[in-house]
Amino acid sequence: MPTLSFRAAHLRVQDNWPVHFHPDVLLALEPQENPWPWVLPANWTKQPSAKARRLNLPVQILPLPTYAPWTNPVEKLWRWLKQDVLHLHRLADDLTELRRQVAGFLDQFAPGSHALLRYVGLLVPN
Repeated sequence: MPTLSFRAAHLRVQDNWPVHFHPDVLLALEPQENPWPWVLPANWTKQPSAKARRLNLPVQILPLPTYAPWTNPVEKLWRWLKQDVLHLHRLADDLTELRRQVAGFLDQFAPGSHALLRYVGLLVPN
């Protein structure tokens, strides 16, 4: 894995939204030390526009990895909640009852649940 030597005071951690890596934005920043290529839409030019300015702002961009919700166990719990309680619910005019049902769904797991651990992929067989 490449080693990065960023100066923490000038580091900007952000997601991988392509606009963060637009050639006009990059022109305004100091030369970037990113060992990975920026992923830009195919229809974007690789060159900054005529209106862009070279400012050499002392900022290094550190893109976060792409979020992978399918690897996060709590996302699987939210999926189960949506499937069992929220999907096509008829409680749009009764928020109190909807909240009661959501709380009831979550409360069933409070004492511990092999079913939940199995569902989210964390059950360790004996």
